[in-house]
Amino acid sequence: LVDDDVVITAHLDYGMLLHMAGVPKTLTSRSILRWNFPTNGVVTYAVVPWDAAKDCYDEGSILKIEAGTLAPHPQSPSNKCVMTTLETNKFGGAPKWVLSGLLNFTAPQIMRGLEQRYIKKIRETGTTRDIVRCRCKR
Repeated sequence: LVDDDVVITAHLDYGMLLHMAGVPKTLTSRSILRWNFPTNGVVTYAVVPWDAAKDCYDEGSILKIEAGTLAPHPQSPSNKCVMTTLETNKFGGAPKWVLSGLLNFTAPQIMRGLEQRYIKKIRETGTTRDIVRCRCKR
């Protein structure tokens, strides 16, 4: 199998309030998947903020850096998995009450809306594929 390396630019509409607060209208990330690594049947991934124009890591992005693995569960590999993640974020300087409000109220509402729009679009176009199930067959 060939490893996947893709740069994705997402055009976002969180509403005027969040954009006025500094959330950009586009976010670009680079995602790298390595199949059957470190062992057979395991997927290792990394996602980093990306500057497509310079073709390099974007230090100024609000996106986090994330890496992890998806592996079959040792006792029940057919219907369970073990997911390990490591991530960094840029919220270290925000007051605790701001971060708490963002994580507890704003983020779930935004994610719910994004998820609903995504599911609707996928159902309308019929373009969906479970890449993990397709690529990691033993």
